[in-house]
Amino acid sequence: MPRYDNEGYEYTYDVFEKQVPGYKIPEKNGFDFINTRDDAPVITPVTNTFYFSFIKEWRGTPQNDISFTLYTSDGTLKNHRFTRKKLSDTEWLYEAWLSVEDDYYAIESPMDSFIPFYSNIGDKTDVTDRVYNGGKIINVSTPNTNDTSNPLLWGIIAATSSLLLIVLIFHARKKQ
Repeated sequence: MPRYDNEGYEYTYDVFEKQVPGYKIPEKNGFDFINTRDDAPVITPVTNTFYFSFIKEWRGTPQNDISFTLYTSDGTLKNHRFTRKKLSDTEWLYEAWLSVEDDYYAIESPMDSFIPFYSNIGDKTDVTDRVYNGGKIINVSTPNTNDTSNPLLWGIIAATSSLLLIVLIFHARKKQ
């Protein structure tokens, strides 16, 4: 759109929105129009007032992310978004603001080549199967042997070896 007319006078442009049936007269706020239904309910915003966090520590090569589930104190699954902040190359801080105060806890999903350990604070120091507010999940790297053989095969080999050892011991004693 041109800014000036042929005589050099500046144009003044303005935008208006027609009223839509069932809506109040639109409010203009800068370049935005705000349409409100005549019967629009009053929405009270939810305020998140309870802070929940835990630290994730890697002992071994850190992975890209972890998967965990948040629960309420009665074991009910709680879906909530967490933010992740990198504290160091081996530690991350997971944080969430929740609308209801509760004794929340998180459990990490299993990961290949890592064993999770849980370290809690306060009256939860003896709990080792989940992380509570302010606690830590420590993932310890496990050796990867790349052994894909059947465990039953290893059991048969161990049992056969044990049986052979018993026979040899019995035979050696019989000779004496």
